[in-house]
Amino acid sequence: MTTEKATPEGVTAERRQAPRFGVEFWIQEHAGEGVYFHRVTNLSISGFFIAKQLPFPEGQEVVLRLELPGQPDKLAVRGVVVSNYQDPDARLRGAGVRFLDLDEAARKRIQNYLVSVARAQDAAKLRVNPAEPPTPSYPKP
Repeated sequence: MTTEKATPEGVTAERRQAPRFGVEFWIQEHAGEGVYFHRVTNLSISGFFIAKQLPFPEGQEVVLRLELPGQPDKLAVRGVVVSNYQDPDARLRGAGVRFLDLDEAARKRIQNYLVSVARAQDAAKLRVNPAEPPTPSYPKP
């Protein structure tokens, strides 16, 4: 799904291949002797965005472990950094990563997780605001 989006520099082609969902979970980066934890803030079947203070070089291949909520074991994935982002106020920095060579089992796990996220987001839209309970209606005598 390639669409256009407006940026300060003008209209550019949107590179995302699939819809993204706002999520919140951890990812592990193994680099040399260290293990680093970063937050994933959106996810699709084709990639994800991680909040990360120090950028990866664009084009760098990375091996990371996703900690998908509700799943017992981490999911090792390989990806390529397609973009680095920093908002003007420097409150959010991170990297867009596209999955490389997802096997069918990994794809299915991510897809099942995304289905659960979509259902939860749809259910949240239907909930009544708990601060404003519905007014009861009584049948007329």
